[in-house]
Amino acid sequence: MYIAIKEIKKEKVRFGMIISVIVLISFLVFFLSSLAYGLSQLNRTAIDHWDVDGVIITESSNKNLYSSQINLFEIENLKNENVEYLTVSTSNAKINESQTLSLTFMGYEDVNSWIIPKVIDGEINSEKDEVVITNNIKEKYSVSVGDKLVLSNTDRVFNISGFTENSNFNTLPVVYGHVDDVSSVILNYDTSLSKSDANASATENMPQRINAVMIKDRSILNEGDIPSGLMFVDTESLVESLPGYLPQLLTFGLMIISLSVIAAVIVGIFIFILTMQKKSIFAVLKIQGYQNGTIISSIIFQIILLTTTGLLIGFIFNLIAVESLSGVVPVLINYQIITYVSAAIIAMSLLGAVFSAYSVLKIDPLESL
Repeated sequence: MYIAIKEIKKEKVRFGMIISVIVLISFLVFFLSSLAYGLSQLNRTAIDHWDVDGVIITESSNKNLYSSQINLFEIENLKNENVEYLTVSTSNAKINESQTLSLTFMGYEDVNSWIIPKVIDGEINSEKDEVVITNNIKEKYSVSVGDKLVLSNTDRVFNISGFTENSNFNTLPVVYGHVDDVSSVILNYDTSLSKSDANASATENMPQRINAVMIKDRSILNEGDIPSGLMFVDTESLVESLPGYLPQLLTFGLMIISLSVIAAVIVGIFIFILTMQKKSIFAVLKIQGYQNGTIISSIIFQIILLTTTGLLIGFIFNLIAVESLSGVVPVLINYQIITYVSAAIIAMSLLGAVFSAYSVLKIDPLESL
């Protein structure tokens, strides 16, 4: 340890450059992992908030919630405390005359619904045309409780009564309203004319259709009661079927794995070359009476010190970048991925140390001098 630290103090520029390389490589990998995780969460946070085992949807929907349409009379026998109905729809809207936003609307049956994430500001009202929206809308567009949300298609007005934890579905911010208020027909068609209502598929005045039946605990569900044409889909399968989710995840995953391997190999080569350049120094140390074990332990300590310092600085840079860009780019830190990447880089560095240590054992002091 003493030898390693003394050498670092003497060769500040050389070791500073090595640390700089590790910092840049680790920052690149860490930031890409944060970007990949942020994008994945932008697709699935609303589903994660449900905390259910899965949903029942139509077989013809191809596991797409938007494409699933279930008539309530078909599933009356399923209704119990383990079940909740869900409507999902998209619509464009303006808040306080701001730019038009694309939003996902999710309908709940009552204010204690599993569908709604934790409310962090305001409250959930049971009154008609009252909605709660995701907090990232509040932060981005300076929205407050009591503001109006106006649908672009029908000019229908909702009152914003509160804000939930950040919630997105398939990259769109989520608005939560009562199931009777946010069906796809009500959101996207004018239902004020009773004559045209008679020709519509499902409106305020006609039997409600829903998109899915949410199942809290699958073990309680008797799957034999599921009507023909419907199927149970577990939560993870539902997430993986979101348009673009899996290809995006695989693309970023391969990029991160490739960069991690390349980074680890580069660091390992750097360490090996650095050690080989010090053969004469090791020869002198052997002449002075230092044992192989002492020299090898100093090499290992030096490598761990350099690598962990570079990784730590790279992680700090990543924290700063994520904090600075969180409102502009969907970035979130996944500590598990960062731990795996760091462990891979450290392991490859130590592998370089193993080859270096083997070379140290074979050094003949007189021949090296």
